Amino acid sequence: MILYLIGIDHKSATIQEREPLYRRRSEITDFWKGIGEDHVALFTCNRIELYGISEDIFSVSRAIGLFQERFPEFSEYSYVKEGRDEVIEHAFRLACGLESRIIGEKEILKQLDSWIKEDSFPLIWKNIWSEVLDRAKHIRASSGLDSVKNNIAKIVFKDLGFKKNIVIIGTGKIAQIFSENKPLGVNLYFVARKKHKKAKRLAKESGGSAVLLDDLGKLLLGADAVISATSSPHYVLRKEHFLDILQKRNRPLFLYDLAVPRDIEPGVGRIPGIFLQNLDDLAFPARPGIKVGTRPSSLALKQVEEIRRLLPGIRFDVVTIKTKGDKDKVTPLSSQENTDFFTHEIEKALLNGEIDAAIHSAKDLEENTPEELILAAVTKSISRSDSLVARENLTLDTLPTGSRIGTSSKNRRLGVSKYRKDLVTLDIRGNIDERLTQLDKGYFDAIIIAHAALIRLGYGNRISQIIPYSIIEPHPLQGRLAIQIRRDRHDLFEIFRGLNEN
Repeated sequence: MILYLIGIDHKSATIQEREPLYRRRSEITDFWKGIGEDHVALFTCNRIELYGISEDIFSVSRAIGLFQERFPEFSEYSYVKEGRDEVIEHAFRLACGLESRIIGEKEILKQLDSWIKEDSFPLIWKNIWSEVLDRAKHIRASSGLDSVKNNIAKIVFKDLGFKKNIVIIGTGKIAQIFSENKPLGVNLYFVARKKHKKAKRLAKESGGSAVLLDDLGKLLLGADAVISATSSPHYVLRKEHFLDILQKRNRPLFLYDLAVPRDIEPGVGRIPGIFLQNLDDLAFPARPGIKVGTRPSSLALKQVEEIRRLLPGIRFDVVTIKTKGDKDKVTPLSSQENTDFFTHEIEKALLNGEIDAAIHSAKDLEENTPEELILAAVTKSISRSDSLVARENLTLDTLPTGSRIGTSSKNRRLGVSKYRKDLVTLDIRGNIDERLTQLDKGYFDAIIIAHAALIRLGYGNRISQIIPYSIIEPHPLQGRLAIQIRRDRHDLFEIFRGLNEN
């Protein structure tokens, strides 16, 4: 049984690109459910995601292929998740608000709760999502995500400044959020297209007023701003609603279209005196960055970038920290194996709260790390092998007798000496660029460097030979990256844990 999904969201497509697909919501849902018995569709203002279950990978490919053929405009902006781990990880991030415009927002939990309670919701997905939501609620509470106070209403109210008279069109969830977060001194006018009773309730709760849609024109004469968030499949406000009114007003009118599909005809924003913003235009708060500590070498920074690419939407604020190994370029590394020579200062910063996470070459970690720290993830190695970089592109077999081989590893020196007793192994220090410079200047005839390091730095063309395991058995963690966090950072554990090698 394989879980999978295909989706688009606010990160992969603009509102103009998403909007036509929202207007075809029923068509998309019916077609997707027609492909498979346990298929279900999720629509929120920020995303459309289609979940499915198939017996084998061929059925998965067939289902996605059929959908993409029917809705090619969807597949142009889509992302695909396949396999239980990948889908569950994405679902959990969704429930924690890590995929939302406002990091940690609470509304997504309510939307997901309502979604899985729909009558036609497949039992197998109900069980999966119930488990995801239970776990997400626990982590949100323990990690502090539930303390996030920001929401769409607070962002709009902040953008409006001291505007006093605000019209809200619609009586759904967004209108409720505005009702609950009304600042002192602000007058809210709730305009119902159909549910006037609900508008009266919202007005009563917020100390505002309920107004019929037919009276909107008169209301706009004195309004400072209009917020529209209905579930209408068509434009609720068009140019004709504003042209006459603006001639009678002597100040600008601010419009906020928070609906998808949009409620306000885009051309309205071109009318002089009107300032229109939709969800893509709003200045949402920047996603909090994760302070990531690492060494200042070019390789260490490449390794951070490698992790960052695996976590789109998460901002890394990189803090470079010099370790003993960076400062001391004399002490042979062979005497520092299984120590914290390259990690001590970074771990200290982590313990002191100066950084949130540390990214290390996994083989640099000592066996006995501080008890307060844990590994959130150890990635798959891009290569465990060692490489020979030699002048004239020679190999271990073709190097002349007496050739000087630079290496910082006792294990590598031992392997070379056993294979060819006539070669001279010498200690070498410095970062990868510095070692290559020492080679080019003739201090060595060849040097041994981890294959993964050369790949990450784009120096694959310098490799003379990938050394067989029969000559040098590499460190078991070579090429793998380790992400270290404090034990109490459950939120970061959930962000990074999906990067573990399966």
